This record gives sequence, structure tokens and C-alpha cells, in this order.
Amino acid sequence: MRIALFAERDLSAPGGLTTTIAGLLDHVPHDIHIVPYLNPPQPSSLLRVNEVARRLREHRIELVHIAAAGPLAFTALYVAARLRLPIVGSFDIDFLTATALRRRYLRSLLRLCDKVLVSSACARSTIEDVAAPETLVVWRPGVDIETFAPSKRSESLREKWHVSKSRVAVVYAGTLSEGHGANRLLALELALRRLHPMHRLIVAGDGPALPELRYRCSEAVFLGNVPGGQMPEVIASADLLVSPSERQSTYHAVLEAQACGLPVVVMARGAARERAADAAAVVCRSDVDFIVDTAALIRTDARRSTMGHAAREFAMHQQWESGLAPIFAQYRSAADASGPARRRLEGIVPARY
Repeated sequence: MRIALFAERDLSAPGGLTTTIAGLLDHVPHDIHIVPYLNPPQPSSLLRVNEVARRLREHRIELVHIAAAGPLAFTALYVAARLRLPIVGSFDIDFLTATALRRRYLRSLLRLCDKVLVSSACARSTIEDVAAPETLVVWRPGVDIETFAPSKRSESLREKWHVSKSRVAVVYAGTLSEGHGANRLLALELALRRLHPMHRLIVAGDGPALPELRYRCSEAVFLGNVPGGQMPEVIASADLLVSPSERQSTYHAVLEAQACGLPVVVMARGAARERAADAAAVVCRSDVDFIVDTAALIRTDARRSTMGHAAREFAMHQQWESGLAPIFAQYRSAADASGPARRRLEGIVPARY
């Protein structure tokens, strides 16, 4: 079967959606062919309905997967309705539930989808009141254990960072914004400086909080946006990863760190906890726990080593093929179903194509 995947994303841009799309395209089964329609958010997408419809007909598309919520989503929904194609959706739950207005918009999007893919159990629970429960399907991200591996550790990079066995490299990889836990990351670094565990914070990422973090965390190393090909070396060269966010997103970095043999420090709320092995993670219920538990892990070499071995073992069973299986199964079942979302669109969009 042939799937059209709509996403407002340039695959050269770092981020969880980029990693997910790349994983999807790299591990698609032989009986499924995915045609990506990837564009950055732009109003002009609304003017290209006829062009998109023509391309979908040319590619003999049988199902539309929408991983966008901006102008491209409107175009994809409209064209799918005109062509009477089933619709599978996957959306940024954190963004679309942040305000009452966005939540109403999300409800409208979900009603037009035959199936809705969510990447965590907590994301499912967040939108169960605005979506039909039978349409929600939980899948999990995977990790490439050959790309992310302890063997990618670089002593020369560690020397550049001025870290060693006696000065632990604590890495954060992700967006630097309030919603992604930048304030908690800042509080952690300032507190660790007062507590004096021997460490250096390594920050791989960019975002609106970067200027303040750079100004107030003078001893941290800021790498900016790290190209995907360099990220395995960066993560593997650290000693532990901290994830201060409570979002309901994919948390690829938590899986990638464990694949590299790193213990992880995560929050109890949010989806990061779902990505970590019990034996490889410190789970924090508060900001104080996040500081105290990270400091304790920095000071305990033997514990980090034991947790690192458990992390790698866990990651060995988190490969993409098994994680993506629910998505491919829903592609097949949605294409075969009668299409409740299509019936809801019958009176809204006439079929002309």
C-alpha cells in the first residue's frame, strides 16, 4: 500500500519529529511505500490543493498520514477528504493542549482522523477526553543500537571538554526552552556549582533559553545544534544524561543515551520515564530531587557503571522495528476500515477528483 506522509519539517533540522520520520522511512516494511510531503509551515500551503491532489493521484496514494497542525495539515485534510482517503494523524500533544483554544482545535483535528498515533501512555491519557478512545494507538520510538553505542565514545572530545574520570560530563540534548525544562536545567547547574560535585555540563541544543543559560552557566560547554551524524559521539562521550522536561514527546535522547551505555536522570511526570529502564534511570518527583539525585549520581562512579550496563541492555530491546509495528499495523487496518472520519466529511467536502 502507498502512504502520503505530510509533515511541516525539513529533515535537515534537528528534533524529535525529524528523528521519528527518519526512523519511519528507514524501517518501512516491504508491503508499504511512504511518499513524504515535507514542507516548513507556510500559508502558501493552502493554495496548493490542486497540485497536492494531482500528486496523490499520480502516486496512487491509499492513505494519508498527517504529522502537522499548521497550513499543511489543512491542505492534507482537504485533499484526503476530496479523494475519500483514510486519515491517520499524529500531533504535538504538548503544544496543542497548552491553551483552551488549541485544545478545541486539537479536538477538531482528532475528529477528522480514522486513527490517532501517540508516542506515550501519558499522551494518550492527556487527550482521551477530546478523542474517541478506540481511535488512539500508542507506539514507541526506537533507537539504532549500531549508531548509538558505547564504542562511539571519544577521548579527544572529552579532553576538549576538560572532563575525565574525576570530572564527570553531564549532557543535556534537546531544545532549550521553558517548555522543555530549561529553567530546571539552569537551577540544576547553579545548585551543582554550590554543592561542588566535580562535573561539567555539556549542552547540545538551541532555543530561546540559550542566551540566559550561556550567561549564567559560564563553566558549561554549549555545542549549539549538533548535526545528527555527530550526536552519537557527543552522547557517548558523556557520563550521564539529564532530561529535565515533563513533556509528552518522544524523548529520543533518553533512548540514545541508554544505547550509548549512559544512566539517565528523568522526571516522574511526562513521557521520559516511559523511555527508561528501571535499573538505568533515576526518577525525580520534584526539582529538589532532580538536583540532589543528579549530584549523588555524579559522585558515585560504581553506580553509574552498573546503571550504564543496564541501560545498554535495555536499549538492545528498543529497536525501531518493534516500536514502529503499531504504526504499520494501523496503516493497514485504517485502509481496510469503513472510514468513520471520511463519513463525517461527506457533507463538508464534495468529491470532485
